Amino acid sequence: PQTAEVSVRPGRGRRWLQTLTTTIFVVALGIIAAIRAATPASGRSAGDAPGYTTESVVRDLTSPTSFAFGPDGRIYIAEKSGLVRVAVSGTLQAAPFIDLRDEVNDVFDRGLLAIELHPMFPDPPYVYLLHTYDPPDTPLNGRGARVSRLLRVEADRTNLSVAATAAASRTVILGAAGTISAIPDIFRSNLIGFPTCVISGTPIQDCVPADGQTHSIGGLAFGLDQSLYVSMGDASHATDLDSRHMRAQDLDTLSGKVLRIDPLTGAGFADNPFFSGDPNSNRSKVVALGLRNPFRISIHPETGELLIGDVGFSTWEELNIGRGRNFGWPCYEGGPAGSLRYAYVISTTECDGVYALGVGAVQTPALAYGHDYGRAIIAGPVLGSAAYPDALPQEMVVADYDVGWIRLISITGAGSATIRDWLSIPPDLGGITQLRVGPDGLVYYSFLSPDAGGGEIRRIRYGPGPNLAPIVKIQAGPDRGDAPLATTLTSYGTYDPESQPMTYTWSLGNGLVADGPWAAAVYPNVGRFTATLVVSDSMGAATARAIPIYVGSVPTLTILAPTIPATFTPDAPIVFAGVAWDPQDGDLSASIHWTADLYHANHVHLGIFDAVAAAGSFSAPGHDEDIWIRLCAQATDSDALPTIILCMSIFEDHAYGVYLPAITRIP
Repeated sequence: PQTAEVSVRPGRGRRWLQTLTTTIFVVALGIIAAIRAATPASGRSAGDAPGYTTESVVRDLTSPTSFAFGPDGRIYIAEKSGLVRVAVSGTLQAAPFIDLRDEVNDVFDRGLLAIELHPMFPDPPYVYLLHTYDPPDTPLNGRGARVSRLLRVEADRTNLSVAATAAASRTVILGAAGTISAIPDIFRSNLIGFPTCVISGTPIQDCVPADGQTHSIGGLAFGLDQSLYVSMGDASHATDLDSRHMRAQDLDTLSGKVLRIDPLTGAGFADNPFFSGDPNSNRSKVVALGLRNPFRISIHPETGELLIGDVGFSTWEELNIGRGRNFGWPCYEGGPAGSLRYAYVISTTECDGVYALGVGAVQTPALAYGHDYGRAIIAGPVLGSAAYPDALPQEMVVADYDVGWIRLISITGAGSATIRDWLSIPPDLGGITQLRVGPDGLVYYSFLSPDAGGGEIRRIRYGPGPNLAPIVKIQAGPDRGDAPLATTLTSYGTYDPESQPMTYTWSLGNGLVADGPWAAAVYPNVGRFTATLVVSDSMGAATARAIPIYVGSVPTLTILAPTIPATFTPDAPIVFAGVAWDPQDGDLSASIHWTADLYHANHVHLGIFDAVAAAGSFSAPGHDEDIWIRLCAQATDSDALPTIILCMSIFEDHAYGVYLPAITRIP
């Protein structure tokens, strides 16, 4: 059902079409799944140029936000929740590198958002982790104001796939002063006039604010001189008028900046453009200011130039270039031929001091594009190789998280840039979170998507290569119920990376087999059964996937609230309630597991709410005008038989909602 919604970016007046499209899609799932599964997914051959293929390198990830290559080919992967995984030859290691989930604030766009290795890794064996932080005595994953920090962790020298365990192996490089005493709005009362990391109007040294639930921190990149660049969002409200946006113009705060620090000490360098004489002062660390959400940055491999992708407000996305520059936010942003006045602050006079200096006081973006072209820029690396026939080594690769394209940017000596089409990657209600050039000279990207089982690391390849096995997905509708249970098994979303013809063989788990992209099955007896699908391509590569089928006294679930039609107001309570009943266990309502994800435009913010309860309330932040919530519930009885997952759409400012039976996703 989610894939049907990818192609729709409704305005307020068109959400009825989105709901209608989704409803029809669910009803016709068996037919559509069979047709789609039999046809190679065209978007998977990477798009606008023939001969390109995207291929999965690491699968079974949960919301991967960032990754880095070790010199021996290991891939270190940051998951948004605070878990760091390591993949060796494409295989995820069983033990995580480190688990920071007890201290990472994983709310909305917050979380563990960047990972980087020291350029001389493994000597020293330093891994850098940039994340929003829950200080001790704050509610874990609370929605109130927080702080951010940069943590340096040492890998175990005897096993580089895990972190050292000694307390001395963990060092806070940035944000050590971000304690609970620096946060005035811990429990989310939306105190816009009370910024974090301030005492009596004076910014706290080495304290990184995260007042808003987005734009807290951004990316990491090492310079040619092994200095470490760190990008910081303005940490303010994403859509509301907020005077805290002005921190981006204040050199004595760390918000809305790019910093350049010593990776060993966290201190600023004496040759930084705003060095104050004290290497530990906030302004001594700043190399660029006036930025809204510089989520990803990179360093030109030849010139050492700082390249910044700044995610914009409601109209413009920017590529900014250079050090010692003020890029204007929140007083200027974007523009087709220069910086435009964008005074998105509470007071209309707050930008007067900046405006009085004239437009020449701010640096014009090297490139700005409007939201009719893309909505969330992801700056990537300069290619630096000729791995692709139509790409130049000096071109920079960028992506757009919302739209799903990957483009090439040429940077001129005059500090301007041009962008050209390259590839299209289907967004799948997720998006590209980072781009890197791998040791083989190919472009890799992390992909956050519910339809990819949570996310993957993928690679862009041109021309023939080793034959890749099909990527298999499997569903059953229904996958549980009383005996005898009749169900339809489908392979919706299955594709071959090279778009080869595929054959499908089912072992239904009831002693029967079937061929084709879908199969009907009947389970007459009580028990748990496993249906297995093997998909083979024309060159003999095969992949198997299995799905459990539960037959017996399955509990029932009814959602009592919200009621249909369901609507919500950002930051206001959304009441939920349900009843679950099992013939053997009786009332299971207190064990209902509720989850909520927030969607806007073509991407999703996972896990804005997660609780086990019969009833309660939660709230969702505002983002932009195309937001809606998917609220899901499920209960499980003492025999581990789960109910069907019930999901409902809750729209902002809209009068239509619909229950959507969810399809169990098997990674």
